[in-house]
Amino acid sequence: MPFKIKYIPLLSPFLLFSCAKPTTTSDKSQVWVVKEEEPKVVELASGGITRKELSIDLENMVKLDSGSHEEILQELLQRKLFIAEARSQGMDTTENFREQIQSHLSLAVASALEDHAEIRRIENEAYERYLKEVNASHLFVPISPYAAPADTLKLYNELLQIRNMAIQNKDFETQAKRWSKDPKTASSGGQLGWFSVFYLVYPLESAVYKVPKDSISLPVRTPAGYHLIKVNDIRKSSGMVQIQHIFKHIGPESEDKETLRKQLDSLRTEILNGLPFETAVEQHSDDFNSKPNKGILQPFGVGKTEPGFEEAVFALKKGEISMPIQSSTGLHLVKVIDRLKPLTRSQFIEQNRAKITTDSRGEYLRLKQINDFRAKNNVSFSDEALDNALKFASVRILTRNWQKPNTVLLTDPLLKINEHTITIGSFYDFVEDKQEFEKWPSENPNEIFKMLFDKFVEAEIVKYQQAQTYQQDPDLQRWMKAQEENILYTEFYTRNILEKSLQDTVALKRFYDANKSLFPVVETGNLSVMSFTDEETYAKFKAMAAEPKPYKLYRGIAPILYEQNTYTLSEVDQRKLMGLLEIMEKNPGYIVEIGGHSDSKEDDRISELRIKEVVSFLVKNGLPLKRISEVNYKNSVIHDRFDWSKNQTLTFSFFSNLETDLAKTFNSKFPNAITYDNFTVSKSEFESKMNTSWGNKSGTIRLDGRVEEYTLKTKKIKGNYKDSKPEVIQKYQEALEKEWVQKLSSKFNLKYNPEELKSIINDLKKNN
Repeated sequence: MPFKIKYIPLLSPFLLFSCAKPTTTSDKSQVWVVKEEEPKVVELASGGITRKELSIDLENMVKLDSGSHEEILQELLQRKLFIAEARSQGMDTTENFREQIQSHLSLAVASALEDHAEIRRIENEAYERYLKEVNASHLFVPISPYAAPADTLKLYNELLQIRNMAIQNKDFETQAKRWSKDPKTASSGGQLGWFSVFYLVYPLESAVYKVPKDSISLPVRTPAGYHLIKVNDIRKSSGMVQIQHIFKHIGPESEDKETLRKQLDSLRTEILNGLPFETAVEQHSDDFNSKPNKGILQPFGVGKTEPGFEEAVFALKKGEISMPIQSSTGLHLVKVIDRLKPLTRSQFIEQNRAKITTDSRGEYLRLKQINDFRAKNNVSFSDEALDNALKFASVRILTRNWQKPNTVLLTDPLLKINEHTITIGSFYDFVEDKQEFEKWPSENPNEIFKMLFDKFVEAEIVKYQQAQTYQQDPDLQRWMKAQEENILYTEFYTRNILEKSLQDTVALKRFYDANKSLFPVVETGNLSVMSFTDEETYAKFKAMAAEPKPYKLYRGIAPILYEQNTYTLSEVDQRKLMGLLEIMEKNPGYIVEIGGHSDSKEDDRISELRIKEVVSFLVKNGLPLKRISEVNYKNSVIHDRFDWSKNQTLTFSFFSNLETDLAKTFNSKFPNAITYDNFTVSKSEFESKMNTSWGNKSGTIRLDGRVEEYTLKTKKIKGNYKDSKPEVIQKYQEALEKEWVQKLSSKFNLKYNPEELKSIINDLKKNN
């Protein structure tokens, strides 16, 4: 069965798989082992610890700089004993442990194998493209990446003929209307409008930026199919624009377009004559998303909104107010707040670093890494074995219940990566696993299996790379061992310390009764502080707080939408309301306004029935009626500008009587202007910090240029179990730690020289 090197197209997302050649403790476990020949400075029955290993552990300890030698030493030994016991209990053999270790390894290897030169190249390439805007059209015909070569070639040639006709007749728009299968653009002749970098998938974008003006590309292949691209125009970047707008909805069948246009014309005249734009937004805008922010939208560039709307907005100067502009959903009166120049190279790269290494560019980088590996290594597969494997592709894969056949083929070699051979059985295991969640490229089982084989090859390459990288990099080996120990320590501590102290209430109470002297009577205070950046912020906020209560917070949750003349709650609606209940529980000062809305064609009482149904649900699930405000808007207010044919909904808005909740709204307009926190303080801490006497009181002080409003409520903790419970839990955890350390020191025959360990700590402290 000869092996033949053959290219396979790779179109899958980055996958994380187990590394080859780990030390195996069982069929379900992997332990990353570092071979060390150094003498041990800590001896355990389960294995010793070298000076080098100990130094690495100590460097990562939080207490190294501030802790005493004894504290550092005890923490280190406790950690090592707990890890040894975690292994003894088999915590390193669980599926969850293996998945966590594999995730750490995959990320570490991916980072180590990054092609930094190529990343810098596409960063610079993206910026150069960002400085240009392209107006283009396209013709798209889908085809599976795994279609038969004959079908792919046939489509390619057909598109060449269409391209030639479009060039000869200068009628690309006509050809796109006739042949394009893109439902969004076919009817407009494939018009994509003006756009810049990141608008298209990377291979298509790259083709666009290489096509001269008034030219048509050769067929361009993407995972979705083939494209023909015609570049209509090219210009310099327009930068970005930030606008403030007043929006009036026009439904698909509305006859009020001209009436609304005249209203906006009149409103524009009023604004030009002195009416504040913000006031006009509050009184007239139907955009409930931007209305709380005075109609201000986030800055945007070309290709981010509808072409007609975008063109009209970018034609305006800073401060200019437009005539009514029509979009697909309504009419807009727009004021340009600012025209922003294109970003500098460093600004652009900083803001778009995630996009550059993810999305379709990330796919390109991943495939390049895989294909570079293939070019430098012997990656081959047996045509005969693959043909045999594909014979078991069946329609059961479409219903995701395909099962590995019982055949002698399972042990046949299918794939080779250098000296490493992988069998058909391994491929079938991969198919069984991946069929649960993969998206199929077609309804053809053979194409699906070809796609899965591609992904299988990629996964095996990734595993091989991980194994090679791990074996050749001692630093990575040590890092992986540290991650393994972190996971084991956390798991042991959670199971045997945290969970026991929080869940074993009998043992907790028994500990308290036996150690009451640890919990004497003390006096503490609850200090609430609202801190303002400066006097101006303080004055603005106090003016807002002087408004009648409850305060409108301009916050809420997504509305519930109904079919016409219905009011019952679906399961999805009930889950949404459970989320609302969680918000109300976390924010005890909140009052929720439930606004009932109906379409003009619905029954007059339907919005009231919707309100009552929701209120009943909330009250039954524990929300007091006094925290609910019911407002029946009927059909007087339009709620959702994206569904104008109906207004069949319930809206949810939050109000509050608490100034702390109002502060959150204030911070949404003036970020970080106000901070609010609660502290438990002692008498000495309070008097030292606030420079005033202890006792129940409220006041305002000026501190380092800030204005601090505070309220102190003092409390004497009598030392009973209920009042002392948080401290009881903490001290019980400390007792459990000591108990385990004592027990495990004996079990693992712990031996060490304290002076030698202190010497290691001293050396590290000096070097730091």
